[in-house]
Amino acid sequence: MDHREPTLAGDDEAATSASNAAAQQRSSRARRGRPAKNPESIPRLDPTIACDPRVADIRFTPAVSGTLHAANQRRLDEQRRVALEKSRQRALQQLQQLQCAVDHVREVANRKIERYRSISDRERAFAQELSQWQVKMLAGEVDIDSVPVHFRKALVPKKPHISLESEEMINALDGSKSQRDIAAEAESGKRRGRPDKLSDEMINAAARFMFLCIGATIAVAAKFLKVAFNVRVTSRTLSKHLRDRAGFRLGDFKSFNVKRNATETTEMRFQYVSRLESDEYRRIFGPNPLYDAVYFDEMPLTRVSNRKHVSLLLALSPALGLIWYETIDTTVDGDVFLEFCKSMVQHYVQTTCDNSRPRLFILDNARIHHVQRVETFFKGDSVSKHFKMQFLPEYSPFLNPCEEIFGLLKIRIWVSSATESSVHIGKATMKRC
Repeated sequence: MDHREPTLAGDDEAATSASNAAAQQRSSRARRGRPAKNPESIPRLDPTIACDPRVADIRFTPAVSGTLHAANQRRLDEQRRVALEKSRQRALQQLQQLQCAVDHVREVANRKIERYRSISDRERAFAQELSQWQVKMLAGEVDIDSVPVHFRKALVPKKPHISLESEEMINALDGSKSQRDIAAEAESGKRRGRPDKLSDEMINAAARFMFLCIGATIAVAAKFLKVAFNVRVTSRTLSKHLRDRAGFRLGDFKSFNVKRNATETTEMRFQYVSRLESDEYRRIFGPNPLYDAVYFDEMPLTRVSNRKHVSLLLALSPALGLIWYETIDTTVDGDVFLEFCKSMVQHYVQTTCDNSRPRLFILDNARIHHVQRVETFFKGDSVSKHFKMQFLPEYSPFLNPCEEIFGLLKIRIWVSSATESSVHIGKATMKRC
């Protein structure tokens, strides 16, 4: 019996199923993107394509990072919205509470006003009716018994429960002063405390000394009293007595330099104004050089008690207003002035729109203004495009508008009733101004 045929048939079926399975596996691999067979060579791109300018704008952003950023932004926006909503609710609640408090206060005030009005009306009516009863009693129309009870106390004067002799003595002494009043008047005429160290003769002598001796100060007058009368007194006390008892103020007799109104000085002022208003200056610095110029000055303040200094450095322009200012606690020297000029120029360049032409930087003839470092700074290539130094004529501080500002500042500082030291008062006033 031959069994080969069935065996071959079974082998064919197994081979067919195996080939089908292999084909399905290859198709599944092909669907997953894997090659059914590895190629012998893989083509590669040219690496220079990454430098192609046509793909230079391509940017890669991780999807996770962008998602986190968007989520964070949404969370921040939500937090901001919730915070704004809560603040709005709190504000509304506070407004409601304030409104309730205002309504309550208004209601209480109205009740009190009505109460006081009613009391006033009752008192007015009582006074009118009382006056009528008084007229009737004086006319003899009625007697005290016919007057209502609540008017009797006001109509009948009260008498103290004293004897007749005491009442007669009181009537006899009517208009005289009591022993207490007499003692009070006697004590009020006496001067209490330590007697004055300075007599009228000393005060008048000090006033005559300061008036006759040109340039004498309060301190020199105090030394004069020490030599002439052997009395030691402080400058502050002497100044107070001179002002209060003699009516003497050194400022009323202030002396000016003899060259202030000399012919040479007035001629220098005329030349100064004529030069700055000339056509040459107008062509360089604008149609109105004096109005467009920047003026500088400093104002020192000193507190006598603790010798502390505070100084105001100010730069302003009639055309632009306040340019720059600084307050310092030390003496103004060349280095401080140079640092101020640097800060002022930087602020001017950053904030001023019209830098097309230079401006005059006008200041007085103080020694620190003629320091070589300062002049070199203003003659530099950059600074000279914006400023040119110009000095005022000698003995002419009134040509600087900063002096007017300083006058107003000093009035506000010294009249101030603050309890702080003058250094703090000066700084606060300067900042407010």
